[in-house]
Amino acid sequence: MTCTSMAVLAEWLKEEKRITFHGAVFPLALMQSAMEDLIILGYPANVVQYNRDTFLPAVSAGIQVVISYSGRFLEEKKDAYQKICAQNRHVVLISSVQDEHASLQVPIPDVDKTSQDMILLGLMDILIHGVFHLPAGLRN
Repeated sequence: MTCTSMAVLAEWLKEEKRITFHGAVFPLALMQSAMEDLIILGYPANVVQYNRDTFLPAVSAGIQVVISYSGRFLEEKKDAYQKICAQNRHVVLISSVQDEHASLQVPIPDVDKTSQDMILLGLMDILIHGVFHLPAGLRN
């Protein structure tokens, strides 16, 4: 399922040509290396950070990847999440919870946060190096 999900994400990325990651500070910080690799590969990548007090509007172009290990974002920012899903054709949810609004769900087990962080890094490694085959000389 996970490798297949990353292959689907890669196909969408080839079509859409850009990607935005949504989530909290730390999961987005983990995305930095993958974002650099995506940019090297010619795919603009950026982030939209959320916290309890603010809502930053969704980016309307490209793939939207929502990272919410526990699903708290889906509960606390329900309107923002539904807006992302309604306004974008390709929405990927990386979470331990299921949601029918996402175009693609990448399940992450409900385990300790450190393990979830390692899984997220592994997913991005599968995308960048397993699917896109980034040449070794260009890796960070």
